[in-house]
Amino acid sequence: MMEKERGILTLPNILTLYRMLLAPILYLALIEGMHSLAILVFLLSGASDLADGFLARHLGEISSLGKALDPIADKMTDFLLLLGLISYYPILKILLIALAVKETACGIASLIAIHYTSRVEGAKIHGKITGCVLFCTLFLHLLFTDLPKSLSVTTTVLSLLALAVSCVLYLVRHISAVPRSKRNIVEDFIRRM
Repeated sequence: MMEKERGILTLPNILTLYRMLLAPILYLALIEGMHSLAILVFLLSGASDLADGFLARHLGEISSLGKALDPIADKMTDFLLLLGLISYYPILKILLIALAVKETACGIASLIAIHYTSRVEGAKIHGKITGCVLFCTLFLHLLFTDLPKSLSVTTTVLSLLALAVSCVLYLVRHISAVPRSKRNIVEDFIRRM
């Protein structure tokens, strides 16, 4: 679908900003022990995530701003939820660190690609699958404060694998956007990370 630059205050962008406002509320609800509220906020956030993408495509309001803000809202939610859940499930520290590494590496690579292409790329299918796996993992940990350790470990490992695969695929995509004459600089930087 063609991208139309309409304005900042489109309905999809408003829904994305709404999700950004929900993320700290989710964290505060968790650390205050209000699990029912945290579950409700997480479900509202997930529903608004689905709605903003659907509306952007069907109203023809896909924008570079929306493509930039949407993953920021996703990551705010993921990071703050993980921070709130770590006291219940210490294993989630690994997932938090992996998510931070993936997002930092892919964010830097994305900025480099934008520099050379002047385009903000949307999420790819592997990123959406990773988001779904992560959503399910976080939702299970949020829903059950006494999740069996084996299920906690299994879902965490699945999320780690999904993050790793998605990270590699995004890095390859971003590096391929860099002209060949400049790739050595980028490849050297990534090897050092």
